[in-house]
Amino acid sequence: MEPGDGVEGRERETSRWWPVLRWLRRRSAPGFTLVEIVVVLVVLGLSAALVAPALLPPREEGPSASLWGVIAWVQDMALRRGETLVLEVTPDGSWTAFGASSLEVGPLGAGELDGDPPRHGFSLRVGPLGSCGLTLEADTLGWRPPVDPLTCRVVSP
Repeated sequence: MEPGDGVEGRERETSRWWPVLRWLRRRSAPGFTLVEIVVVLVVLGLSAALVAPALLPPREEGPSASLWGVIAWVQDMALRRGETLVLEVTPDGSWTAFGASSLEVGPLGAGELDGDPPRHGFSLRVGPLGSCGLTLEADTLGWRPPVDPLTCRVVSP
């Protein structure tokens, strides 16, 4: 090495950066760090939580026999199916729930209400976002329906 070839300058630069280079060489050992493994596990957990409901079969439990149980079941089914469902309740206490896509197949559910049946029949349209619309029979002048049409909640008579 001759004094004018510039090797001394490079050695000085290398010696100044030697601790950093040594740290980088030590860091490049094979394997993963704990932080990398935790990040991968978090991403896998989030993706599994988002995908699992689409892969699992929906639970098709029947409603309880109270009016509130039937309305809650129809609201849940409207949300799951993404369509407006109609709940028809007759004066004798029987109920039927159906939607537009189930007209060819038949009703989604039917049954009898426990307790006192309503004095008059009514239809309740339940949207997938929880909105309700109430349709009463023609001879119900002065009769208060057992369901609040704005909130879909059962009200006491």
